[in-house]
Amino acid sequence: MPAEWLAEGGTLCLRLWGAVDVFDASIVVAGAREAAIGGADVTVSLEAAESVDTSVTQVLIALRRALGAGGRSFRLEAPPAVAAAWRRAGLSSELGLDC
Repeated sequence: MPAEWLAEGGTLCLRLWGAVDVFDASIVVAGAREAAIGGADVTVSLEAAESVDTSVTQVLIALRRALGAGGRSFRLEAPPAVAAAWRRAGLSSELGLDC
């Protein structure tokens, strides 16, 4: 499974690699639920991801919104190809890529 959640200090880190798709969404959803009700900020590292499908993208958008509503931060580290795909889809602001 190309996804793992790690605690690093006061931040939860989600690392995704390879082709991340609906089959990997369950681990992303489970961690996102915990992160949304917890007190930590979240960093998502996609530096080793080749692609991210819409199911995981939707979870990341929902997590960013939930954290923002609670005054916590969401930081996304995406490789150029993944970031460009999200920009073409009009999702830059939803994922915080324009910050």
